[in-house]
Amino acid sequence: GVPPSTELLDLSDNFISIIPKKVFSKNRKLRILLLQNNNIRGVEDGGFSQMEFLQKLDLSWNRISTLTEGFSIGLTFLQELQLSHNQLANLDSRCFFHLDGLQKLNLTNNSIHAVQMRSFSSMSSLRQLHLQDNQLTSLRSGTFSMLRSLEVLNLAGNQIS
Repeated sequence: GVPPSTELLDLSDNFISIIPKKVFSKNRKLRILLLQNNNIRGVEDGGFSQMEFLQKLDLSWNRISTLTEGFSIGLTFLQELQLSHNQLANLDSRCFFHLDGLQKLNLTNNSIHAVQMRSFSSMSSLRQLHLQDNQLTSLRSGTFSMLRSLEVLNLAGNQIS
């Protein structure tokens, strides 16, 4: 196993297909977890629970198509979440519910066609939101109104009319 004192764990470019519940529970000191370019299709509820020191999580270039509220449990202090180049189609209104400290969210190049009104409501610290190259066609008024710290909102390469 990985030593409990590990702060950076790079598991990118492997063949991981699922993140089981509490798989990292013995690695509570992790600050950076890199899981990009695997074959991840899903994250079990609580897959990242007990990771209170995690600051950066990279899940880009995988096959994730859905995220539930359980995805974000335990990630209260996460600052950067990379989810670009996955297969996300719609965002559960509570999948980012526990990400109070998130500053950068990258959802570039997915298949997102709709954003729920409350998808980003808990992210008062969010500074950058990247939604370019998705399939958004419209945005409801007030979708991003809770994002009081937002500095960058990238919606390029969508089908917004």
